[in-house]
Amino acid sequence: MSDPTPSRPQADEPLDLLIEAAEIVSRHTLDLDHLLGRLVGLVSKVVDAELVAIMLKMDDDSLKIRFARGYDEDVAADLRVKLGNGITGAAAASRQTIVVNDVAQDPRYIEAAQAIRAEMAVPLIARGDLVGVIDLQSTQIGAFGDQEHSLLELIASHFSIAIEAARLYRATMRQNRVLKTLSEIAQEFSRILKLDQLLSKIASLIHPMIPYDALSILLLEESDTVLKHYFGVRYDERIQWDNVKLGVGIVGRATETKRPVLVRDTHLDDRYVAVIDGIRSEVAIPLMLKDKVIGVIDLECEQVDAFTSQTVQTLSLLAPQIATAIENACLYEQVAHNEARMERDLAAARALQENLLYAATPEFPGVEIAAHNEAALEVTGDLYDFFPTPGLVVGNPYRRRERQGHRRRALRGARQWAAPQSGRIRPVARRPARHDQSNVDGTQDRCPLPDGDLRAMAPHRARTCNRERRTAAAYSQAERQGAGAGSRRHPAGATR
Repeated sequence: MSDPTPSRPQADEPLDLLIEAAEIVSRHTLDLDHLLGRLVGLVSKVVDAELVAIMLKMDDDSLKIRFARGYDEDVAADLRVKLGNGITGAAAASRQTIVVNDVAQDPRYIEAAQAIRAEMAVPLIARGDLVGVIDLQSTQIGAFGDQEHSLLELIASHFSIAIEAARLYRATMRQNRVLKTLSEIAQEFSRILKLDQLLSKIASLIHPMIPYDALSILLLEESDTVLKHYFGVRYDERIQWDNVKLGVGIVGRATETKRPVLVRDTHLDDRYVAVIDGIRSEVAIPLMLKDKVIGVIDLECEQVDAFTSQTVQTLSLLAPQIATAIENACLYEQVAHNEARMERDLAAARALQENLLYAATPEFPGVEIAAHNEAALEVTGDLYDFFPTPGLVVGNPYRRRERQGHRRRALRGARQWAAPQSGRIRPVARRPARHDQSNVDGTQDRCPLPDGDLRAMAPHRARTCNRERRTAAAYSQAERQGAGAGSRRHPAGATR
């Protein structure tokens, strides 16, 4: 945080300043930004300095400006000093206050602004550990004397423990948010089965925990050579990016190595491929499922060092749940797609079957016909049709007969034939069994009368029984006579 308006020192006595420092520390609310702002205001009362910065130690043993006054915002956001580099880094490494009243004579000086002539760095030490450094820079040569040196060291000793406590409190709160987010994600993921809704929910849950300027989720295609962009957001607006080849850029590298990739400054990393203007830091976490990479989640920010090793740790805890939820959503969409395709195919098959069936049964003089087809499943291959033939209607054979040493098939039943002259239906029995021949089940056929349906259709049946027997005998005789010639002849007077 940066406050560009410098504050001039007041005519406060050193004892009053120390009492004020003690009161601020005793009443602080574990709000780090508020605490650092009060510290900068108090330091500005001690010494006349154009630039005042509170630099805190990061996880990678570097110093980063956490609160500043008089600095350009871009400089304050990007400035990072390794331990041992510059005057500030030297004070942090030695844990001793360093005063340089003419920076032109000290090669360790790192220029932060023009016209700076003097610099003083006071380390913040809490319980023997380095917390950070108070850095002051002035445009006047010899701006820092022994009194300012001693007073700032006393103030630093008061604030060091308070700053460390505030940082621990913030880390604890962040960890609680991570655990809460994990719980929310587990609950939300069990209810969301649509992939697009799931990815949008992931982005909304991560942002309060890890601030970012852009987030994208890419999934590995079946070819295992291309990462397909499925979801992207920047400033709460959906965006679409190009696909990424495996091994290309930060995202491709994280997928290829199956390990997180953290880039604190994209301008210093050759692997970075610019997709969005103004991005200065990036972190990519592979999404693993049973030791197999299914995709990657990528966060980008316009500030240098926006992501830390703690960011990587947090995202690594979230990654397995995200991967599982994405895999379930993809399987659900695949099943839904297959069901929709099957329903379309069944609808087309039903339409085809309906077109092949009659909309209405044909009409025949003197005969009422009805037909109905009801599929056991959605669609079957059952069809029916009507074949108009002159004077012939074919019925179904209802029994077969077997006997060793005789003909292997014998038709038993009734065939219906129509007499167009009279318009009546005459049943004809063909090849009745002799009285001395037995069926397979031991029963004997006496008279091959048609079944009950045919008798109901022919009321004159009793008067024509003898005629049927004579007709059947004529068929039998004709078949025996024509068997040797390889042809079948009809007896005179018989109609088939």
